[in-house]
Amino acid sequence: MLKELDRSKLLTPSELVKRWELSLYPVSNVTLSRWRRDSKGPKFIKIGAAGRVFYLLDSVQEFELHHNIGLTTNA
Repeated sequence: MLKELDRSKLLTPSELVKRWELSLYPVSNVTLSRWRRDSKGPKFIKIGAAGRVFYLLDSVQEFELHHNIGLTTNA
């Protein structure tokens, strides 16, 4: 498990939606929620008592490579 979390290496669901907004593979928060429920999509963690969701940047980048998500900007 992660001992120290570097916030710059984590994305909230909204940040991920924004990252992929102009890509060839845009998704919504609803889609991300469904993927979490179905164990699909990039790896994520839940932090705190409220279980706030964060996506690991390394996992997001790996997912983008393996699923040909063409980013049109330097996100």
